[in-house]
Amino acid sequence: MAYLADAGVPSFDALKLVNLEFERSDSARLAAEYRRRGGLNLGIDVLTWVAIQKFSLLQNILAGRDNRKVDFDFERKYEELRSTVQ
Repeated sequence: MAYLADAGVPSFDALKLVNLEFERSDSARLAAEYRRRGGLNLGIDVLTWVAIQKFSLLQNILAGRDNRKVDFDFERKYEELRSTVQ
């Protein structure tokens, strides 16, 4: 739990994304959606799940109900993740 508190994220799934330099709020939203859709029951971890999603879906998840602006660097990080997973 100390690792989560130190990183400022609510779950170990979000921590994995933060460790790849995704923003904390982006990581928390993506991890929450991954869990909402089944999490590990999907048979893949959060990194693989993010990598196989369409970019437009991820943008919608990150924007959320509050229409939050997506991090300017998110697309580059997403593409880097996709290249390492595939």
